[in-house]
Amino acid sequence: MIVPLWVSIPALLGAAALGWAIDRALRWELDRAGALGWAIRIATGASLVLAAIVHPLIALALGALVLVERRWARADAPGAPAEPARAGLVVLGAAAAIVASRAPVPLYWDEHVWLAKVRMGALALRQAALDPAADLIPRGYPIVGSLAEIAFAMGRDDVPSMIAGAATLLLLCLALALSTMRADRRVAWALAIVLVPLVWVHARSAYLDLPIGLLALAIAAGLARAERWATCAAMIAAFLLAGCKDEGVVHALAIASAHVVASRDRRRDAARDSALVIAAALVATLGWRVLLVTHGVANRDHALEGAGLSQAGALALELARAMCDVRSWGLAWPIAIGAAMASRLVSPRASALAIAFVAQISALFVALLVGGERLTAFALGGTLANRWWMQVLPLAALLVVETIAHRQGSVGPDEPSR
Repeated sequence: MIVPLWVSIPALLGAAALGWAIDRALRWELDRAGALGWAIRIATGASLVLAAIVHPLIALALGALVLVERRWARADAPGAPAEPARAGLVVLGAAAAIVASRAPVPLYWDEHVWLAKVRMGALALRQAALDPAADLIPRGYPIVGSLAEIAFAMGRDDVPSMIAGAATLLLLCLALALSTMRADRRVAWALAIVLVPLVWVHARSAYLDLPIGLLALAIAAGLARAERWATCAAMIAAFLLAGCKDEGVVHALAIASAHVVASRDRRRDAARDSALVIAAALVATLGWRVLLVTHGVANRDHALEGAGLSQAGALALELARAMCDVRSWGLAWPIAIGAAMASRLVSPRASALAIAFVAQISALFVALLVGGERLTAFALGGTLANRWWMQVLPLAALLVVETIAHRQGSVGPDEPSR
């Protein structure tokens, strides 16, 4: 038995058509991303539809932001060749085979929780999520991720279709990350990722942590390109990132701020691009929070109470303990830390990724400190650390690949050797 990914084809085609129309109307020139530009188009079309389902005003705010980007748009160099897509398509095809080759049933306890939301259907889920009397678990969490899975499952409530919807969301996030990544880094990055044992668990489940990490990587890689189409991809990734999970906005803020710090020679352009990414994330986060407040729904799991401040030492030790679990992570984190330390001696691109990597970890830890009692209890109970590390892993893997490639003398076409 395999996961029936073909169930998602109509939804993907519809999102692609809407995204293509937006691309042409706003002249994003996503053809420059090659064949993987269709991932950006699909993500764009899906984002607008999902925003409208959550609330029409959120869709209007996202549309207004897109128009602001059009007004701020810079002129990229004309006639630039399309990005080679063969390696990315090979990686995407291999990933599709991996995620599809599993029994189309929930394998882990949390999958039952998230897929229960998918079974409700889009409108019923939105109504229950904003009803303080509804028995929805967990209460107050963002619903864009679940709505995307419902859309990709074509609204079907049979388990194989729901599993297919979750798998398609993962593959879309992967394609979005690959589209913004340099073509000559894609295969090496994929090999680095699959060497981590825990990735195989998340890739073959309905967890959202790996998609979150891939969207965070899409932001970092998109901003680093300093091209309009890639900035637009990063902006869409930021909306999806913040719309899927509460900590998504933390990732977006950290990576966008790190991009400004790392861009010494083009700080004004970097600040403009980062502002668009942050604004997209805030549209999703603040829009959802306003809806929760106006409907009287409390998100107690992610309340800002500062409960972690008194447990800072214990929380740091728990995060470090999870990082040292070689059965889950292998040697991923010692290698990533070593790459971050060596990045300044390697290249500006590797150094920028290292700054983003450190910013992600620091921002997540600060969020943990200022969070509520439930979040602190989850973290000290060992149920949180591995998920947060999974969200950081995709960017860390690109940092390692970038550092090793430059140490071996591999120089990209847009970056001179030292």
